[in-house]
Amino acid sequence: MRTILILLFFSFFITAAAQKKGTITKKDIELAVGNWQGNLLYTDYKDDSTQVTLKTSLVISTTTNDTLLLKSCYTEPDGNVVKDSAFLYINDSASQVTYTGDVYSIMRVRRTGSRLIIVTTTDGKDNNRDAEIRQTFTLSAKSFSILKQVRYLDGAEDFFMRHQLTVLKNNTAKD
Repeated sequence: MRTILILLFFSFFITAAAQKKGTITKKDIELAVGNWQGNLLYTDYKDDSTQVTLKTSLVISTTTNDTLLLKSCYTEPDGNVVKDSAFLYINDSASQVTYTGDVYSIMRVRRTGSRLIIVTTTDGKDNNRDAEIRQTFTLSAKSFSILKQVRYLDGAEDFFMRHQLTVLKNNTAKD
């Protein structure tokens, strides 16, 4: 009987720890708020192979219901300044992320040290082709990244990187 109780206790402890490890908290959402600087690396839509790096600034703020507003600014190689905004929302059950108007299923949430990693997926279109799209959001107190990977559904076997935004918290700017 004592062995069963010990097994139940450890089973409960391990399950609770695993659930805590994969939980997205309000504190995580608040951690993203602020001013960020870094780079946007993307694979050009013209040939799906050429990669371009752009210096990028990002301001993240909260709106209603813990929705994040992401405002970015970068300069294209031709000199065009692009200002963009997107909303990021994680539903209450942490089963879905809405980002740039698309709904992604959360496949995995994990913590490695102080980093929170959220891996999501959806079916959609990329470069006018049917594709599986995987977005990976990685957040810590000092860094934030969004990795978009694409796998075309017409026979492609591997995902390729469409874009990766990697930014560091700008501690000199007012949050």
